[in-house]
Amino acid sequence: MGCLPRIKSPKVAVILLTFYAFTSGCLSTYLVSMISTLEKRFEWPTSRVGWLLAADDLGYLTTVLLVAYYGGKGRQSLVLSLSAFFLFVSACMRALPYLLFGPKFGVDQIRGLFGGAVNASIGSANSTETLIEVLVPNLAHQQAVSFAIQFAGGVVQGVAATPFWNVGMALVDDMAGRNSGIFMGFLFLVRTMSPIVGFLFGSFLITVNEGLVLRPEEFPQGLKDPMWVGAWWLGIVVAGCIVLVNTPLLTMLDVKGLRKAGEDDRAKGRDDSPPVAAAGMAAAPTTSGNVDAIGSMTSIAGRGLDMSNVSCFELLRFIKELYSNTVFLTLYLGTIFEFGAFIILIGYFPKFIESHFYVNANTANMMSSVSLAGASALAIMISSLVSKVFPMSVTHMSLYHAVVNTISALAFPVLFLFRCDKVDMVGPHNFEQDGQLAEMTCYDPASCPKYAYNPVCVGGRSFMTPCLAGCTKLPDLNDTIPGYANCLCSNQTGSPGICAPQCSNVYAYLVLFFCIRVVGTIAAVQFTLIMMKIPSSREMKPLAMGSISFLFGLLGVITPPVAGKLIDTVCIVENPSSSGRSFCLFYDTDRFRQLVHGIGGCFQVPSCLLFFLSYWLSRSRYPVEKDEVTRQKLRRAQKAAEAGGGTGEELQRLPTSG
Repeated sequence: MGCLPRIKSPKVAVILLTFYAFTSGCLSTYLVSMISTLEKRFEWPTSRVGWLLAADDLGYLTTVLLVAYYGGKGRQSLVLSLSAFFLFVSACMRALPYLLFGPKFGVDQIRGLFGGAVNASIGSANSTETLIEVLVPNLAHQQAVSFAIQFAGGVVQGVAATPFWNVGMALVDDMAGRNSGIFMGFLFLVRTMSPIVGFLFGSFLITVNEGLVLRPEEFPQGLKDPMWVGAWWLGIVVAGCIVLVNTPLLTMLDVKGLRKAGEDDRAKGRDDSPPVAAAGMAAAPTTSGNVDAIGSMTSIAGRGLDMSNVSCFELLRFIKELYSNTVFLTLYLGTIFEFGAFIILIGYFPKFIESHFYVNANTANMMSSVSLAGASALAIMISSLVSKVFPMSVTHMSLYHAVVNTISALAFPVLFLFRCDKVDMVGPHNFEQDGQLAEMTCYDPASCPKYAYNPVCVGGRSFMTPCLAGCTKLPDLNDTIPGYANCLCSNQTGSPGICAPQCSNVYAYLVLFFCIRVVGTIAAVQFTLIMMKIPSSREMKPLAMGSISFLFGLLGVITPPVAGKLIDTVCIVENPSSSGRSFCLFYDTDRFRQLVHGIGGCFQVPSCLLFFLSYWLSRSRYPVEKDEVTRQKLRRAQKAAEAGGGTGEELQRLPTSG
């Protein structure tokens, strides 16, 4: 350590910490973008993948108090360096299943299968094995081992990210001096934009095959083929290697020198220092990277909970006093309902777009990067600007927060109107129920394999296998238009893949959703400032923010598995499996849409009522409240009046009551 050069420039230190936050944010949302790919790769239902999304929040919850207490006591540069290193370790653990088991399908298997040597629908009616189980005989072992490793990697990721929000943000505030708001605002802006990059990176790698050799053109349905698996592991490895480069540089931070530089800068202009930018204290996305209205309100200050100088008895007293505050309690409860309103859209928005509107996974991720992550980033920048241009009291901020959330809630039910038809899939389970198909005499559907999926579109209807459609000619991918022939006891042709409904209203849906998200999130900074002004003492501010942060972490552990389970209930066609639940191929789009937006509408009603109740309570509890910007303007105006340089008119214009 003594041989390494020391970094004493606050600007360089902020760049290093911003680089770390950016990579961490990209990694988190990258995993969200790969939900459907992981389901296909390991044949997992959505509820199983939900536990992987919850793992990093679980790691955060189990260590945040210890890190908050001990993080400020040791060598903080070493703590930050270890944080980056273990983020690299978590990335390695997430990608380890690929190193152990390789790609799901070999190159020769796929080229032989779709080149005509093997037909996906061949097999006896009494066969108890699916095509997947034939091609991947140790699939059950892969499922169990891979889930355990990836879950552990997620927990490590949550643990690794905790010191950054506790130690790193406190260090930025200490070393930045009068530029604290600028530095923290810049770091937060980059951290807010990083999920967009994560979605776009995931969108690109979905178009790259898991084994890096096969191309989409070699699959009958291209990227939509259930046997196409994107390079899910590659993005994790890249992000891990990038953050590893940052590890030794964080070790070189001269924490004492950086803090002294900040103290000296504050001493130069303590009286006329610029106000702290609201964006610096605004919300950071949760460790799971789910960028939404709720994640947007998880504050940097909350993640930076520091209790190293607080005794247990003081902590209990602070908790009792904080939760006795009715304004805080109503906001707290309202936030829980608001989180519940987006229980599915928080982590599964790309999956909903892909499944409901029948778009490719890469297209769904690109759409999510703008409509979800982009909307939150834009809204928080607007919220920061509003906070700076229009300083508000606690009462006014409570009213502003309640109004914009209510406007968003009133517009939310309109999303119900964007409907797509569900896939009409004919399989062994419903073949005999169709009178027209039951009259076919040229072939016996009972002889078709029970556990197979190789869809074909014939006459506007989708069949799970060419055998069920009576097709006799295999497709040749070398043909100009590959397809099946002699289907349905006639000369009808069939094309590989499903008869996907046309859903051109997806863009109108995304525009409306974008507007709703922007409106619902433009009070994120005000929400954070309210939480920082409610406590009666400075020591309680970290506890207030930590309580909200802890709440988001706890809900981040509970909601992804629950949401995944709910999504599984609207599945109408699973990938055929004789061994249990598998990933869903098609959903009942009507029920899926009703589930997503119905839950949102029901939970937003009590949420908005509680936010307005908080405003009503704040009117009597905080009748005269000036925020930091107003106080500094007041001091400057008073000095100008005393020096004869002001008329006192600016004093009258300043807000003095709620």
